[in-house]
Amino acid sequence: MVKSAVRPRMSDPAHTKHQ
Repeated sequence: MVKSAVRPRMSDPAHTKHQ
């Protein structure tokens, strides 16, 4: 799970989908 290590902003779902 890289989302946990790559979570710039919890309020930015689109930002997390970029990864």
